[in-house]
Amino acid sequence: MTTKIEAPTEESPYLVWKEGDLWIAKDHETGVADQGETPDKALKNLEKGLKLRAEALEQDDAIPVSDAPWLK
Repeated sequence: MTTKIEAPTEESPYLVWKEGDLWIAKDHETGVADQGETPDKALKNLEKGLKLRAEALEQDDAIPVSDAPWLK
């Protein structure tokens, strides 16, 4: 059973709902999602996931673009 409790708003851009025994939190803009035993835990886990995503994007920007002709 799925229970929707909160739709994204300008103040909170996250969707939070319950699936079975777990709460799911999803960032509408990035599509990043995480889960937890409570809505608060799901949101805290989502925050960690969003930080990891931001770090990964920063690292991707630091990788030089190859000039190999077969990759163009």
